[in-house]
Amino acid sequence: MHVIIAGGGKTGRKLIQLFQNHRRYKVTLIDSDPRQCERISEMHPRADIVLGNVTHPRVLQEAMGRDTVAFVAVTGEDHLNLLAATAAKKMGIERVILRIEDPGYRELAEVTELGDVLDQATSLSAQVVTRLSGVDIAELIHRSYPKTELMRVVVTDDSPLVGLSPESMADKYERKVYPVLVLRDGEGRLPNDISAIRSGDEIVLWQQAR
Repeated sequence: MHVIIAGGGKTGRKLIQLFQNHRRYKVTLIDSDPRQCERISEMHPRADIVLGNVTHPRVLQEAMGRDTVAFVAVTGEDHLNLLAATAAKKMGIERVILRIEDPGYRELAEVTELGDVLDQATSLSAQVVTRLSGVDIAELIHRSYPKTELMRVVVTDDSPLVGLSPESMADKYERKVYPVLVLRDGEGRLPNDISAIRSGDEIVLWQQAR
């Protein structure tokens, strides 16, 4: 399956690594910065790189393949993500996922049903993976348990979570929490697959709302 990522910033690079850890995905990155494209090409030689404006149909056409299943817009500009997502939809890409921070732009994207708008409070990488897998973890949990919320924890070197199993980390929080997903080295893993938490892990937790 082929995925196009628009934007070679931190989130875009993390998504490339994430998808390349799952060999069923082929990744193409679009970015307008030549130096960024060159740097990512060196870091991820298996990824295809297209230099150009993510909103331009010619650039999108160059990036597309016969098996393109999704377009993920994670540039640092909301308006670029909106325009790129619109162009991708018009070119026939069924699954469009975009990052929007401005509330006004978010409302516009949701009202027009442009695509899946990522929640800034939850790990963006985790959301992309779960949505492409056909399951939106945040939405599923919220619908089943409306008095719940998700939180994202980035584990640092001095974190008391280092060395703990995901199941035992609940003791470190005042409210009851349950680990949902662990992102390690760009790969999403279930908590049961992790024996000990490491520095650099990103953990998505489910907890009861206040």
